[in-house]
Amino acid sequence: MKVLVTLFFVLLLTTSYGQTGINKKLVGKWQQLSQANQDSSVIEKFDSTLQIFYDFKSDGSFLYTHIRNDNHFKGTYYTIGRWKVVKGNELILYQRRSEPKRPNTTYGDAEYSIVTIKTSTLILYGKFSVDSEGGMGKALFKKQ
Repeated sequence: MKVLVTLFFVLLLTTSYGQTGINKKLVGKWQQLSQANQDSSVIEKFDSTLQIFYDFKSDGSFLYTHIRNDNHFKGTYYTIGRWKVVKGNELILYQRRSEPKRPNTTYGDAEYSIVTIKTSTLILYGKFSVDSEGGMGKALFKKQ
């Protein structure tokens, strides 16, 4: 029985340590550089007219900043919420809300797969509005 209890705690600690490692790498401010649709045939690169940032805090909160300065829209809006990593590489953004509050705007949970996370590079796979379909795609981020 002691062996089973010990084995359980060893597995629990190993799993928790791996999860913490990803979380530690994810914490910080990330600037989105580009996004592409699933087959990478449509690629959108961001410049000074469109800047997107995710700031993942160690307490599980995040701040999403969207800065746009072009002929269509000029301004900044923010989304705040909570984040967690589950199943090893699934990033879940939840309890999302805009600040300041935008009328008639609701947010569900957003789910992304962490494709790559290195010291200064993060690639997420999920639903991004790269093309008119707003289908699945990849987004490239650089740590600030």
